[in-house]
Amino acid sequence: MARLLSSRIGIAALTCITTAILVSGITFAVAANSPTPNTYYACARWGTVDPSTITLNAPPTCRRNWIVVSWNQTNSATGGTGATGGTGPVGGTGANGGTGPVGGTGATGGTGPVGGTGATGGAGPVGGTGPIGGTGATGGTGPQGPITISTPYPVSQVCEGTFYCDPPLDVTVTTAGGPTYLSFEDGDGCASFQADLSFDGVHVATTPILYPPGGVWTPPYFVGSPSSGTHTVQITGSSPTLGGCNTQLIIDAWGGTLLVTSAITPG
Repeated sequence: MARLLSSRIGIAALTCITTAILVSGITFAVAANSPTPNTYYACARWGTVDPSTITLNAPPTCRRNWIVVSWNQTNSATGGTGATGGTGPVGGTGANGGTGPVGGTGATGGTGPVGGTGATGGAGPVGGTGPIGGTGATGGTGPQGPITISTPYPVSQVCEGTFYCDPPLDVTVTTAGGPTYLSFEDGDGCASFQADLSFDGVHVATTPILYPPGGVWTPPYFVGSPSSGTHTVQITGSSPTLGGCNTQLIIDAWGGTLLVTSAITPG
C-alpha cells in the first residue's frame, strides 16, 4: 500500500503529560520531550484514522479502499493538511419507508351524465275499488209512453133453446189503433156458459167456462193492431155443461161485458 507521507499526523508532546495508546491489547507510553526512533502506522480513509489499526514499526493490513498512514514520534511541527480524498461510492438503496398516513378526503366530483331510460316495470296490482260516485244529474223527461184506451160493451142474448146461440151476436166496437185486446166478463148470474170471440170474422179465442154468479174477467186476448175506427166482434154463446138456468145442455140466454182495449203511442 502507498504510504501517505504528505498527511502524516504529528504528535505534540506536552510537558508532564503522557499519551496512552492501546494497540492490540498493548499500551505504549509516549513521554513528552523524549523523542524515539519509533514509527507508527494505521489505516485511514477520507482523512480519518481507525484507532484500532494503529501499529508500531510495522504497517497493518487494511481493508479494501483504506490506505496505510505513518508518523514518527518526534516533536516536529504539525504537517500540512492533506489533500481531500476522492468521492466514495454511492451507498446502497435504503429500506422502504413505512406507510404514510391516509390522505384527506378529496373534493366531490362533478355530476355525471344522465343515465339512459330504464326498462318498463311490470304491471302493478289491481287497485282497490274506488268510492261510489255521487248521484248524477236528473235525466231529461222521456218520451210519452203508450196510452191505454179501454171501452166496455154490455152484451146479452136470448137463445131458442139450442146447444149454442145461432146466429152469433155482432157487436160494433171502436178501436184507437195500435195493439188491441178483448176481454169478457160473465154478468148473467144464472147460466154457466162459454163464448167464442171473433174480430172482423177472424176467430180470436174461446173463453173458459164461466160459472154463476159471474163477475170474473177472462185474460186479455190479443187481436192484433187494427186500424183506428169501427170493427165488428162476433160472440157465440154455448152451453157445454149443465148448471144454473141451463138444462139438458141447452142454452137459453147469456149475458156479460165485452172489454175492448187499445194501446196507442202518441206521436
